[in-house]
Amino acid sequence: MFLLSTAAAADIDCKTLILDSNGYLGYQTVEVFPNPVQKTAIRLNRQTQPLRREVCGFTVTADRAGYSFKAKNIKALVQQLGTGSSWPFRVVGMQLVGGRLDYPDAAQLDLSLPDGLMHTDIRFTGYFNGLYLPKDALMAVRVNGGPLKPLLYNGTFRSISFDPKITTLELFIKSSKPVLWEKMLLDVGNSRMSFIKKAAMPSK
Repeated sequence: MFLLSTAAAADIDCKTLILDSNGYLGYQTVEVFPNPVQKTAIRLNRQTQPLRREVCGFTVTADRAGYSFKAKNIKALVQQLGTGSSWPFRVVGMQLVGGRLDYPDAAQLDLSLPDGLMHTDIRFTGYFNGLYLPKDALMAVRVNGGPLKPLLYNGTFRSISFDPKITTLELFIKSSKPVLWEKMLLDVGNSRMSFIKKAAMPSK
């Protein structure tokens, strides 16, 4: 378990930085004998007051409406949140279990970036991870403010491909059972990824 800490005197060990799309920020300070390592963990999705942290070249913000990660450039954002040429996202639900809020896995999404060899476009795919999502669940992607493209429709995930020259990418989720966030916005020009808790699915 990470322990909450407000200590800022020691340098942060950036190798320990964790940024998670489902609202988690974690890191610890560099080991300096004999001082104990200070560990920090923040559940961004539970913030009720505005929060802003500058950590290892990233600006992390959060409030009641959602949270975001901003980097110095889009490459740094991809490297921190992704794995190589893949950018995975876990979609999780929210439900009360024994009086406690639980976050069951709902779906796994993958934003596959061009690798220069096998494919030169960006691909968005997904699959169910557990049985949480109901039959009415919808997911759709919009690139550069264009038309919506279905990602999850009629109970089936589809694969979406588009040109890598994008300025904005939006992912919308609609479900009769609650999910942790309903919209993801990737702002390439500002190297920022935002997750909004409540957002209406556009009509087109």
